[in-house]
Amino acid sequence: MSRDIDALHLEAFWMCVVIAMIVFGAMIYSLIKLRQSPGKAADPNMLHSTKIDVLWTLVSVLIVVVVTIPVAELILKMEH
Repeated sequence: MSRDIDALHLEAFWMCVVIAMIVFGAMIYSLIKLRQSPGKAADPNMLHSTKIDVLWTLVSVLIVVVVTIPVAELILKMEH
């Protein structure tokens, strides 16, 4: 049982590492690509994107579901 718990922990850990690398990579890319020079006016064409908000939410829900299923199976296995 402890090996299953340890394996699940490592799987979740590496998923978190990959997610963090993607998020920090996107942040660094955005900071470099979208930075403004002093005195430059803001881009009036940059608008809010509902599609990106929905996609971001769906990806987050998918990640939670992917992690929850093996955890629930392990908890049920521990109960028996």
